[in-house]
Amino acid sequence: MKKKSHVTFLTKKVQLLFIIGSLLLALFLAWYISGQNASHAQAAICSEISYKTVRITAKDTLWSIAKDNYRKEYGSLQNYIKDIKECNSLSSDSINAGCSIIVPVYVQEHSADQN
Repeated sequence: MKKKSHVTFLTKKVQLLFIIGSLLLALFLAWYISGQNASHAQAAICSEISYKTVRITAKDTLWSIAKDNYRKEYGSLQNYIKDIKECNSLSSDSINAGCSIIVPVYVQEHSADQN
């Protein structure tokens, strides 16, 4: 009866770990790339970003300001709010009356046929 070599067993184990690691890396990269494409959806629609300053009143919320400046061409309202938070370095949805925030305004690209 032949004895199985420990080297053969370890080699198969290393190959299996390599395959599993490669698959996990591929899944991570696919997830990361799809997230990048989703968060930059505006780039496909809009060619320029400008900004406007909005003075916050007592009745304002981040969501109400976003809704007032939102257009459906921007993608989802949640992504637009995320953009506003990034522009203003906000870690939460809290804003204070009397302060001002910057709101991105995306300008659509127009071709010569649309003029």
